[in-house]
Amino acid sequence: MIKGVIFYFIANIFAWFSINLQFMYDWWKDKEVLSAVLFSFPVMYLYILATKEIMRETGLLWSSKLIGFGVSNVVFAFFTWTLMKEGMLNSKTLICFCLSIVIIAIQILWK
Repeated sequence: MIKGVIFYFIANIFAWFSINLQFMYDWWKDKEVLSAVLFSFPVMYLYILATKEIMRETGLLWSSKLIGFGVSNVVFAFFTWTLMKEGMLNSKTLICFCLSIVIIAIQILWK
């Protein structure tokens, strides 16, 4: 299970950069195709591995979906906060972030 979660984390880090490099560096502006070409294969491959690992442990696609959803929100929040200097602007966003953590914990810990 942990292996699948790690794969989801790495995939979502790559996905975050593939989408947001255009806002971080002028060189990446208007290079959507290059970003897609560079990042698409590793992201998709890692998503496949993550799903496979979680399915092996749980036998449920729903577990994989919900863990992937939770991990994507955690990765997005962390990188958007640290690299883009956007905080959890309001209580609604902070509560949604906390719910993502709860979703991950439920899927991993509830047997």
